[in-house]
Amino acid sequence: VPRRRAPPGPLHDRSTSGRQASDARERAEREKSVASLMTRDKERLAEEVIELKRVNDDVVTRLKLAQAEVIRATGELRKRERALEALERGDDDGGAARRATRVLELEAENEVYLSEVARLASLLRLDP
Repeated sequence: VPRRRAPPGPLHDRSTSGRQASDARERAEREKSVASLMTRDKERLAEEVIELKRVNDDVVTRLKLAQAEVIRATGELRKRERALEALERGDDDGGAARRATRVLELEAENEVYLSEVARLASLLRLDP
């Protein structure tokens, strides 16, 4: 007696619907995982932005302090240059030896201030 195949019916439909339900669950799990990863990525980026803003604020503060120091050092340098010019013109009441000593002191101080101004200027350019 030849065997007959069972016509497509409820059993065939049940296995297909079970596979579809399984596929839907897998898709939902994948979407949930992707959403979780995206949320973590967004949180990490937000933390990075906050840290970069803090670093930027620190740099701005350091720049302002350095600019104030440059202005102060430049004013002091101008004052010393005027005093040196006055000594070179002979506006000083003291003797020649005292005047020469003071000129040498002022020249040395000018060198120190010039190097300090150069160092601060390099800070303003943010050279490492």
